[in-house]
Amino acid sequence: MSNYKKSFVKFLRSIDLFGQNILLNLNGEDQYKTGCGGLMTLIILAIVVLFFQSNIKDFVNKVNIQSESNQLFEDQPDLIYLNDTNFMFAVAIEQTNFNSNPFFNITMASRRYERQGDGSLYKDETLLDLVPCTVERFQQIFNQFGQNFTQQYNEIGLDTWLCPQMNYSFTLKGRYTNNLFDFLKITVSQCSNHSQTNSFYTWQPTCASNEAISQWLIQQRQYRVKIYITNQKISPQKGDDYVQSFLDDELFFSFIPQVVGKEVDIFFTKYLMQTDNNLLPTGSTFDTKELFAKEQGDYRDQNSFASDTYATIYLRRSPYTTYIKRSYQKLDKMLSILGGFANIVIVVLGFFVGMYNKQLYLIELANQIYDFNFGQEYQEKFERQKLVQDITYLKSQPMILSRCSPISSMNPGNNSLGKNYRMSIRQTFSQKFDYIQGAKMNKDESCKMILGNHWQPIGDKEVEWQSADAADIQNHHQIDVSDMIKESAKNYYEDQRISKDQTEQDRKKSYKEIHQKIVRKIGNHNKKEYLTKQIQAMLDRSKPIVFTIKFLLHQLFCGKFFQDQNSILLNRAIKKINSDIDICVLIDKINEIELIKELLLNKDQQILFNFAPKEVITIDNDYYQHQPPGRRENKRAFTKTLGVQFGDVAKMMLDKKFKKGQFVTPGMQIYYKLYSAYEKIQLNFDLKTWLRGQRCF
Repeated sequence: MSNYKKSFVKFLRSIDLFGQNILLNLNGEDQYKTGCGGLMTLIILAIVVLFFQSNIKDFVNKVNIQSESNQLFEDQPDLIYLNDTNFMFAVAIEQTNFNSNPFFNITMASRRYERQGDGSLYKDETLLDLVPCTVERFQQIFNQFGQNFTQQYNEIGLDTWLCPQMNYSFTLKGRYTNNLFDFLKITVSQCSNHSQTNSFYTWQPTCASNEAISQWLIQQRQYRVKIYITNQKISPQKGDDYVQSFLDDELFFSFIPQVVGKEVDIFFTKYLMQTDNNLLPTGSTFDTKELFAKEQGDYRDQNSFASDTYATIYLRRSPYTTYIKRSYQKLDKMLSILGGFANIVIVVLGFFVGMYNKQLYLIELANQIYDFNFGQEYQEKFERQKLVQDITYLKSQPMILSRCSPISSMNPGNNSLGKNYRMSIRQTFSQKFDYIQGAKMNKDESCKMILGNHWQPIGDKEVEWQSADAADIQNHHQIDVSDMIKESAKNYYEDQRISKDQTEQDRKKSYKEIHQKIVRKIGNHNKKEYLTKQIQAMLDRSKPIVFTIKFLLHQLFCGKFFQDQNSILLNRAIKKINSDIDICVLIDKINEIELIKELLLNKDQQILFNFAPKEVITIDNDYYQHQPPGRRENKRAFTKTLGVQFGDVAKMMLDKKFKKGQFVTPGMQIYYKLYSAYEKIQLNFDLKTWLRGQRCF
């Protein structure tokens, strides 16, 4: 690989955005997972499904809509076309019997003002007939929106009102200052039965009498003209039902003939709505529709005085146009909302689950690395030491008793015990001897008294008999002393035997009590049971930390409350783990290992030690079953670019196919160094073996 190619590959690696982190594993997994975490995952999934079940339905049914409205002023408002299919209105004078005897006359005309180049104004007027209203004409409008207007029509009594002629049409366009100005004019004037104007209209009633008109004015103090129109409420957020039709009844105006008149301008606003029907974010498909409506309060009225026209109503085009852009919720928007909600649920619930998993992870890691002492082992250790002292005391009792026996007292090594025994014998003998001497002296004195009282000369025979008697008395006293000594020794031995038996009984009783105490403490009655239990105790000696709710609460309260032995030991274990995996500590340990290698191994041995062949992976499963656990991969630089095998290099060296420094591939050079080191070590080993054999000879 050329240097340019290596540089290019290095550059590509430097800008890689999908690099993977190299992490450590625990129990063969790169993430610690628990059953509680899996359960909470299912709960989160269920919550998301339940929450978005209705959202998905709304997405399919195109319920969720985003709209943007913008109202602009137009200097020359464009055309609004009105006819009996999209607009209907009814007009009347507030009175009784309006359709048969009206107080005033009502006329309607479509007018156009055209401004000429010289500034003059051309006016064109087209009369429109007014006819009695019918429910069918209004229902034709409301049928488009699925509404039934019959009941409301009858309740209001619109059959006595006047409506435009059948198949009427007129336009609303521009403003008064524009070149073209189209509008509709409704006029209320004095009622006349013989005017030429009335001959045009289909509706030709008989005017009410002046008395009736005056009586009404006296009672009501004014007259009122009313106009009801079909209007529309446009709601861009309501999907396909964005237009709501209704009867607008806010237009009614008061006047008094020849006193106060009324002029009213009613404005109709135009709506241009563009709807994007595409649900995918790939493109837009707009559907444009024109609408019109009279906004609430969008009219202007003013008074006129002493005019022949009692009331004049103008229907005009509003100079404002509302532009609406709306689109249905797209797929990417729905997925983003779904992801946001899922993230919120995961963050809220995941905070607790993450804390739970983290604590379990730390507990398991600490239990696998360390053993823990919960404090009660100190009491158990003290009790075991007490039992050992009791057993040692029982074992020492026979030795003490043997040292205190008469036979052992004769042993020179037991001087203190023998001395005590001799002192007791000497004291007993001294007491007996004093008693015998006292008895002898008493006898001598009694003999002297007898001889003194009955003294008379005696012969040699008498002297012999006296000597014999004295010798006999002395022998008798010696026999008594010997018997007393024997009896004293016998009594002493008897006392010692009784004391020894009593001590033996007390020792057996004490041994039995301590044995029962040991049995109660240990719970074993024979050696086999004791050995089995001790082995089990060795296996169960490690007491792991157990997760509890109290421990979780301790973590939730930042370690301020609910502290117990588990939390204390785990915190110490965490500190120990963090100190053990510190990068400085790891580097120091690696340096220590390298130092040990340099101290224990020579250069050639280090070359062989650093060689780590790759582990072979095969398809055969039996191969792995018979293979022992191999070394972990290390020093991979020695085997990454190997082109030949070790035996091939050795054979080439033996055949002298190449000289030192002349290699085909870098792998061959590595194997050359490896084989050279192996050869030196083998020669050194053979030399030591030969020298050892020479010493033997």
